[in-house]
Amino acid sequence: MPKPTTDDPFVLGGTPSLLPRRTQLIAVAMVLAVIAVPVRGLFVATGSSMEEGFMLVFPKRLLAGDVPNVDFLHLYGPFSLHVLAGWYTVFGDTISGLSVVHELGVGDVIESVTIENANQ
Repeated sequence: MPKPTTDDPFVLGGTPSLLPRRTQLIAVAMVLAVIAVPVRGLFVATGSSMEEGFMLVFPKRLLAGDVPNVDFLHLYGPFSLHVLAGWYTVFGDTISGLSVVHELGVGDVIESVTIENANQ
């Protein structure tokens, strides 16, 4: 059996290295670019107003334990339902809450939140 050299990968007996190689960095950059290009579209345009019902029902189904694209058909970007489910958990699942989500844009900041009827 030939003696491994330091240039061999760790799985072939080479020395483990914590520093990534150039090819590894290029591969990670390519994967991130492929993911980032379509995600930009999620911030540029929202869905049509006809789909408000889906945006109210699907996050509730997610919170109830249903899995997107297994238990119901979801054709939108990754984690969009998870963000809405978190929003609805905090602010409630109402049309007014959904309209606030639609009005938010990239770079917007929520400066304050007022809780009404907290004693009910």
